[in-house]
Amino acid sequence: MNQRGRGALTLVLLAMLVAMPFAGTVSAEEDDGLRVALDVNPLDRPWLTDGNVLTLAAGLVNPTAETVDTTTDPSCGLVLSIADTNGITVVDGTQACRGQERGLRLAPGDEALQASFTVDAAELDLSTGTYDVRVLHPASGASASTSVDVQRSVAWPEALLLEGISVQRSEVADEGEVLLLRWRNAGPTPLEWPTEACTLHLVSSDWAPFASCQNEAEALAPWEVRLVTAITLGAEDLDDQGTFMLSTPSGERTVQHMPHGHETGTGDLSLSLRLDGADAYRTGQIVQPTMRISNLGGDDLVIDTTTTCRADWWAADATGHVVYDSRWNAPCIDLDDRRSIDAGEHLDFQGLGWSLVDAQGCTVPSGSYAIVARSDDLALSAATTVTVEHEEAEGCASDDGLSIEAWLEQDEEVLPSLHIDVHPKEGATDLVLQGVCSGRMILYDDEGSVLLDQMVGCEGRHGRQYHLPSTDAVLRLDMGGFMLTTSEGDALTDGTYAMEFQLQAARPVAHVASLSVGVQDQDASDGDDAAVPDAPTRTEMGAWIGLQASGEACWVLQTGPSSYLALSSATIANWAPRADLRGIYTVQDADEAPACAGVDATPIIILEVQEERMSTPAQAEGTSTQDGPEAVVEAPSDGQILTPTAVVATVVSTSILGLLATAFLTNEAWRLPASSAGLWLIGFIGRTKETTDGRFQRGRIMGYLQANPGCHFRALMGALDLSNGQTTHHLRVLEREEQIWRRKDGRLIRFYPLTRDLHPGIAEDQLPVPPLSMDPNSLQGRILTMLDDDGLMGDFPTQAELARRLERSQQLISHHLRTLERYGLVEKQKMGVRSRYVLTREAIYLLERTDMERRS
Repeated sequence: MNQRGRGALTLVLLAMLVAMPFAGTVSAEEDDGLRVALDVNPLDRPWLTDGNVLTLAAGLVNPTAETVDTTTDPSCGLVLSIADTNGITVVDGTQACRGQERGLRLAPGDEALQASFTVDAAELDLSTGTYDVRVLHPASGASASTSVDVQRSVAWPEALLLEGISVQRSEVADEGEVLLLRWRNAGPTPLEWPTEACTLHLVSSDWAPFASCQNEAEALAPWEVRLVTAITLGAEDLDDQGTFMLSTPSGERTVQHMPHGHETGTGDLSLSLRLDGADAYRTGQIVQPTMRISNLGGDDLVIDTTTTCRADWWAADATGHVVYDSRWNAPCIDLDDRRSIDAGEHLDFQGLGWSLVDAQGCTVPSGSYAIVARSDDLALSAATTVTVEHEEAEGCASDDGLSIEAWLEQDEEVLPSLHIDVHPKEGATDLVLQGVCSGRMILYDDEGSVLLDQMVGCEGRHGRQYHLPSTDAVLRLDMGGFMLTTSEGDALTDGTYAMEFQLQAARPVAHVASLSVGVQDQDASDGDDAAVPDAPTRTEMGAWIGLQASGEACWVLQTGPSSYLALSSATIANWAPRADLRGIYTVQDADEAPACAGVDATPIIILEVQEERMSTPAQAEGTSTQDGPEAVVEAPSDGQILTPTAVVATVVSTSILGLLATAFLTNEAWRLPASSAGLWLIGFIGRTKETTDGRFQRGRIMGYLQANPGCHFRALMGALDLSNGQTTHHLRVLEREEQIWRRKDGRLIRFYPLTRDLHPGIAEDQLPVPPLSMDPNSLQGRILTMLDDDGLMGDFPTQAELARRLERSQQLISHHLRTLERYGLVEKQKMGVRSRYVLTREAIYLLERTDMERRS
């Protein structure tokens, strides 16, 4: 090849090298031996956005070893043409050509008609999409093209925010961190998702796609928060400054986070998290992940760990609170361990099971939760999200600090509509609705009987979460299309009714108002404005307990082993409760008294004292109790008014115990951690050491649980005649030794021996039925007795009739009937248009056995 030919080849190679950044997308077509050389200036991201310009430099070259003669139009030597993916030309540079012609000769390696072009998406009014950008020499037909993605900026709703919440496992950064990514509607109106540019990209990884909000099927409701995913950050996720950054294509929304520490990893080792594949977890189910350490390399590896926490896990809710940590139940213990992993193999570590109960012993609310696996020794983390779904709120969560107002809008033209306004009492708060329904509406007649009890607002999904940033942020829940009928389908007659709405929050909040049907010029009145709420009255019997949580006394009426009512006020002159005073009272639900804030008891107002007696003093152990009438307490005279403050002053030494008793006796899931962690401070549990008696008592517990798997805490304590502290201590030792395990069942904690066939991962329907014993004084016992008595007369009551005769709400009766159905003691049968309840043969046998035991 001569010198001129070698020079031409060199020019061609240089042109190809200049075009290397877009080598994969630039193509050329030649005609008559000529070619268009195209140089594309790289963009700072994989697409063209508003504010950025794509620059192209082009020229007509002769890459051959022969001279080429051609023609050209002096008015348009090289032109720019842009076409979309459908082949439709949106920019046609040939329109500027005037049809002139002039000869052009290019020697081998020569370049002519050099030109530069700019592509501005906004100026050319290009829509979001992919385009073929071509530089063409019209006379010869030679051309070169490149593919360009255009991403136009969109008008994002101002209230649509993208947030990243950093959650640390503890104050020690090396113990792990997770970043919760979520969308939030910061305004009072619904937000539709943008139709364009609604994708998130990882900036440090060459703008790799990360997530898309197009996957969201529903619009964001006012103040709604929606979790996208949970992320554990590694070195590959950070830029040169150590910052993690996610962004929409044009930067309308970004998340930047400087992690407290990132996972450095250990070569070819990786950590992954495996769950059982359940779409959602519900009450009674166990979240039990498996942590897998894999060797992705080609060589066998040896891993050294220094503690028993080789791989463990923790969980956080969508607001950033840690709700569970496996180290709470199994602290890390120093232990040197060495294991080998062959190339391509893995090690699995079974995590502890989580029964959806938080550190306070409460079932966690519905919603999305981050599950984070961690190996401290290997500096590896992994995360995923799970969904928790509950049909109804348990009610033992802390006060959400919410205030609600409810009213029914009536119009002759359309069906009535129910409206609910929810707002914080002070500051900011988060609301998570339980189940698919927003709440429950109950209508009462003037005698307090339930006419209608139904769930409302059931068009949503489980675990809807809202963030209300201030007291001015009002969440309105509109529910329309109500038929004003009773539960039996009968139309309501003209008159005034009491309407109660219960918001299905983690801790239910109730509101009472009046409802007028067929009464003109009478507006629904707010129950909070009346001296006595428009709630139905009922009769309650129990004993008073005086608590002093702050400077003022809180009086609590204990109506059952685990049911309490807090006194809000009384309408009776010269009357006040006293410690150990028992009575029968006419009560109504009311607003919470400030002195009882934080006490887990339904607030009431006392309307009438039907009867009062002093409780019989407790007899000393070993002494006989003499039969005799209880002393009736008369209401004190005007000169002898006994105030709650005076009573509490005389029992200062017991007020703290009363607070503890009210706080954890209500729920076994509270009582167990409270007993084991704090009762030694007041003398219930002293310093303990291993004794022969301790091993003997644990042997008794194991033997009893093997014979009665599923026995709950209170029954176990009574059956073995152990104190609260003893039972708690021995159960904790047995759990630590992995001889037993627990499962929450409503307000009870049930215990099981840990065997190959009986373990925390077993399905609920495979568990043995817990031992049954009927307390005739309990509400379930009274229901069974009433069904038995009615059955002998050939009568079978409905749920509403049982609620009215037992003077309890239909909601509570429904709960106990479902429990009795679950254990095969009652059956619901359709008789005519109503559902009625009958006893099963098992229930009749249980009643007969209980009656014989009582007689003997």
